[in-house]
Amino acid sequence: MSEGCGQILHSFFVIEWKRRKGTDVEKVTGYVEHIVFRNEENGYTVFHLENEDGEVTCVGNLNFITEGEMLELEGEYVNHSVYGNQLKVSAYRVKEPEDLVSIERYLGSGAIKGIGQTMASRIVKKFREDTFRIIEEEPERLAEIKGISERKAMEIASQMEEKKDMRKSMIYLQKYGISTKLAAKIYQRYGMKVHQILEENPYRLADDIEGVGFRTADEIAARIGIHTDSDYRIRSGLFYILQQAVAEGHIYLPEELLLRRAKVLLGIEIEDIEKYIMDLCMERKTVMKEKDGKVIVYPAHYYYMELNTAKMLNDLDIDCQMPEDMMEKRLRAVEEKEKIELDPLQHKAVIESIKHGLLILTGGPGTGKTTTINTMIQFFESEGLSILLAAPTGRAAKRQASAKQKNSKRQAKSKQSSNKEQANVPTSPSDESENESVYVCESVDKDKGSEVVDKPVYAGAPTVDDVAAYCQESGYTIDPAAFVRWNEARGWMNGKKYIAVDWKKAVRKWFCKENGIAYSEMETLANVCSDVLGKVKVVQNG
Repeated sequence: MSEGCGQILHSFFVIEWKRRKGTDVEKVTGYVEHIVFRNEENGYTVFHLENEDGEVTCVGNLNFITEGEMLELEGEYVNHSVYGNQLKVSAYRVKEPEDLVSIERYLGSGAIKGIGQTMASRIVKKFREDTFRIIEEEPERLAEIKGISERKAMEIASQMEEKKDMRKSMIYLQKYGISTKLAAKIYQRYGMKVHQILEENPYRLADDIEGVGFRTADEIAARIGIHTDSDYRIRSGLFYILQQAVAEGHIYLPEELLLRRAKVLLGIEIEDIEKYIMDLCMERKTVMKEKDGKVIVYPAHYYYMELNTAKMLNDLDIDCQMPEDMMEKRLRAVEEKEKIELDPLQHKAVIESIKHGLLILTGGPGTGKTTTINTMIQFFESEGLSILLAAPTGRAAKRQASAKQKNSKRQAKSKQSSNKEQANVPTSPSDESENESVYVCESVDKDKGSEVVDKPVYAGAPTVDDVAAYCQESGYTIDPAAFVRWNEARGWMNGKKYIAVDWKKAVRKWFCKENGIAYSEMETLANVCSDVLGKVKVVQNG
């Protein structure tokens, strides 16, 4: 067998795990007969190994082994409560097929697509010990075998080459102390480009590989020999600091503070930090803004999340066209009916909630927040509107639900009493309450007789120009034509929901998906409320 073919399957591929002290290590050699289970995330594998002593069930983190391969295993036998005796593998290596039977067995195992047992037998019978050299160096000769075309011959050679490359890459990664699990992730992401990427910019791992942060990438870079003042290292470190700040509740940092933290993290002096920040901006990872005469730096993801949160809050802040004297009159009616007496601040809060679609009500314990909210609920329900309550904690949600339930019971009793009175009192189109009912807030439902209208009025689907205008106004960087084409092809349906009724929301979701932003996060970003409200005021006054 040639030395070249030994590089395909026959080079030793050793993966070491920390062994348990004080245990006897067993060595077993055999063929992988059948892979029962494999976790693609961490490489945990259950398989049957066949050798001269029979079949052995083996378990362990063995990435990229295939059926038919000959393995030399080290480990200890353990007794599983359900599956019985198993070899828990602590180290392994792939051995070269030692004879024609071994070569035929590997090729016929299914490891190479397009070769079954019969075809493997023909190939080995034709080329014998030269089989692997022929596949590697002269794959076109496989077409001499009945049933193999030139195209199929090249596909077989390609698969063998890929397996060789994979093993080379895994050995290369482990040379730098990278674990088996992480090496598998890196190879799956980069393939044969792994050598080029790690030697040029190992900090890409922090961007591309889940579970790898700056510190892990920095350790790998140090082993590879990347200089501590590398531009890649400084940029990656700055971005890492911004991400860590988010965990502290800050979605941006002043440039001065970012520089101080970078010096501590990287252990070097940074002369021109703006250069590196601008490089990150060019890569669309960060956004620079000026606030109070100082430069602040956002991770781009959170900047757009904050901006869109402000935009959505502004969209929610619709004004009610009801005259204020009418609001006062109706609120007094609710107070009298529910026997509630509001203090001036509570009264003002309820009036403001009627005037505007968005209101923040704050106050310490015992200041009357629940009473104020209950009055708001009573007012809006008296207008025939549906109320939905949400709370950030389970305790608050229970309190709100309890208050809502009590209000509903009182309202039901009130309606029963009112219905009895109305049976003897005729109504008139000139009735004052009938005239008042024309003053209702926009984009809300009204009663039609005894039926509450909850179904929205479906608007027509937008044109490309409509979407383009909305994107320009709101700062969404999407392709309007692609958005419209995609939704027209699906009849503006998302599952069973007709989304043209709220196509602007669909635009926002489309933008979030393209930019890797969680839409739910954008809607509920509580830790930036103060900055958001500042932006809302700017939008309103602008």
